[in-house]
Amino acid sequence: MDKKINKKTQKPEVTRSEEGFVLPVTLGLGVIMFLAGTTMIIRSQGEQVSAQAQKATATSLSSAEAGITRIQDFLNDNRILAMYPLKGNPSWENPTNIPGQTCSSFPTAEVSRYTSTNWQNIDNNKSQNGQFQVVDYRFISSGADPNTAPPGTILGHGELRLGGRVNATTSAVSENQKVSTARNQLKVRIPVKQTAPDSIPFPGLWVEGGDMAPNNTVSGNLMVSGCSAEIGGNITGQRTAAPTVSFPDLPPKPTSSYNDLRNQTISSGGKTEVQNGVLRGESGSLTFPSSTVGQNHTTEGGVKVYRYTMNGINIGTGGSNITISTDANTKVIFYVDGNINTGSKELTHNNVAQPAHFQIYAYGNNGIPSPDTSLHPHICMNGSGSTYGFIFAPDYNIGIAGSGGSAGFIGSIWARQWNPKDGGLSSCGSSTSNTVVTQTVDWSALENTLLPKGVPPTLAPVSQWEREEGS
Repeated sequence: MDKKINKKTQKPEVTRSEEGFVLPVTLGLGVIMFLAGTTMIIRSQGEQVSAQAQKATATSLSSAEAGITRIQDFLNDNRILAMYPLKGNPSWENPTNIPGQTCSSFPTAEVSRYTSTNWQNIDNNKSQNGQFQVVDYRFISSGADPNTAPPGTILGHGELRLGGRVNATTSAVSENQKVSTARNQLKVRIPVKQTAPDSIPFPGLWVEGGDMAPNNTVSGNLMVSGCSAEIGGNITGQRTAAPTVSFPDLPPKPTSSYNDLRNQTISSGGKTEVQNGVLRGESGSLTFPSSTVGQNHTTEGGVKVYRYTMNGINIGTGGSNITISTDANTKVIFYVDGNINTGSKELTHNNVAQPAHFQIYAYGNNGIPSPDTSLHPHICMNGSGSTYGFIFAPDYNIGIAGSGGSAGFIGSIWARQWNPKDGGLSSCGSSTSNTVVTQTVDWSALENTLLPKGVPPTLAPVSQWEREEGS
């Protein structure tokens, strides 16, 4: 049936039966629109919360990565710690037996922070910029011996676990329980490699301590196996304090193709050259090598090596100069059990091109240090500048007699103590301005056969990176 048109509005008139239907439709549409709007608001809030959570997670991950960089820098500055775990004995937490731990330069405060359970701020005291915590560090050895492995050898890996978090207001672990705190944990592996010995300046003089007159000069580098290299003297090269570094082992004494003088007394022309195994050189013409003292030798790489074992050298009283004759194809090595005294006399060796072709290895006390410095064996050399060579005497006190304007001992000396006040060498030294050691030897001259122990390792870049579930 056609609906009646309202003359005023020109719209169909609504009947009474239709009036009851419009209200429910209107209300239903309102409810639908309300629900749709509420759903959109909830979805928008959820997306916002999700975005904030993702941002917090990403920021906590950045905090962990920043912490890893911080620990890498710390280990690069304190490389000896790369070979010790965070916990245990010895360890970062208990460093009593770690070399150098007693030195003032040991990073005690930093170690304490990193072994603590507290979280550390990335940005000073601003916890809102993120925090990190060292969860664990351990050194996993490859089995390579750090005292003998060639440079570049992988000694092992440092395995570092580190957490990062944001939205924490304090350093306490309890902050992790807050809903607003976002956390991440990473595990990385850091290769630890053997360091080349030439990373340390070759020492013209290497000692564990001593007492050098202020105006005595070492024309070269000084290294002290201790917390400080300030033992006096005038050092023209570099002073290096190496608390973690120690002497290599003395080479074994020869057992074949050598010349044993230890039980001999040898005379020439009525003069005593060797007395009960001690060099005397009274004739003034004793030469090494020669038929007088023996000419047994080995040939190594085209070089004839003459080795002599003896009980000591004493040409300071009643003796005379002894000549060591070497060249590019000849080398002479002394293996000495007792003291060495040259007094005003000389062990003359003038091979300028190959100073290390004359070497002295001293074995006093059989390599067992005495707690009493005065009981240590000693070496007193003339500093006239006529002796080119290399001396390695890890248990000896050593001094150089006054040399005026001469070059002192030319080459390199490695010994336990330099002229200690209580070391029985009060007469072996000089307070005048003179040079006591002139360095002319380097690592290559020793053919890399004597490498220092305890050289801190080298850290390579991170080799593995893994995200873990944090605790």
